[in-house]
Amino acid sequence: MNRDRAIGTTIVKPIVYGNKAVLLPQKTPQGHTHQWTVYVRPFNVEPLGRFIRRIQFKLHTDYEDSTRNVDKEPFEVTETGWGEFTVQMRIYFIDSQEKQASCNHYIALHQPVIAHENNQPVVVKEVYDELVFINPTFRMYEVLSDKNYIREHDPSLWYFDYQKLIPESNNNLKSLADQAEKEVEELSEAIKTVGETIQRYRDELKQLQRDDRKILPRKQ
Repeated sequence: MNRDRAIGTTIVKPIVYGNKAVLLPQKTPQGHTHQWTVYVRPFNVEPLGRFIRRIQFKLHTDYEDSTRNVDKEPFEVTETGWGEFTVQMRIYFIDSQEKQASCNHYIALHQPVIAHENNQPVVVKEVYDELVFINPTFRMYEVLSDKNYIREHDPSLWYFDYQKLIPESNNNLKSLADQAEKEVEELSEAIKTVGETIQRYRDELKQLQRDDRKILPRKQ
C-alpha cells in the first residue's frame, strides 16, 4: 500500500485550453500577419498556480526559443506569426511525484471568428478538458480538495456558453458511443455469420471428398 497517496480518491479539475488571434494592422518585417495567444485556463474561478507549477509550450521550430516554460499565471504565450500549427503543452504539478499531463492544440488564425474587439474580428478556438487525479499524493490531495479558493464557473469571463456546450457535447459523445457499440455488434454478428458459412463450406467439401473416394473404382 502506498502511504504517500490518498488511495481511493479521485479529484477532477476542469480546464480550458485554446487560443485567440487577431489580424495585425500590417505585416511585420518577418511577414507575420497575426498576433495570437495560446493558453491554459481554469474552467472555474480558481488559481491554477496552487497546484500547477509550470506549463511548457512547445511552438513550431521556426520560432526562436521554441520551447517556452511558464512558471506562473497566466499560463499563456503570446506571439506573432502567419501560419497555423500544433502547440504541445505539458503540465507540471507542484508535487513532482504526480504524473505530468499533456495536451495538443492547433493554433487557429482565421476561423472561427467569435467576437469583435475594438471593431476588429477575434478568432477564438477552445477545448474544454479535465485533469483527473486518481489516488493523488497527500500534498496534492490537500491542495486540490481545498474549496476556499474556488468559485463556480463564471460565464461572463468566456466567449463560449460552456454550460450549454458541455451537456450537448456529452450527448453527442454518448450518441457516437451508442452508434459505435451498435456497429461493433453488427460487425461481430457479420463476422460470426461469415465464420459459420466458411465452416459449413468446409464441412460440405469434406463430405464431397469422402463421397468421391467411395465411388472411385478400385485398382485390379
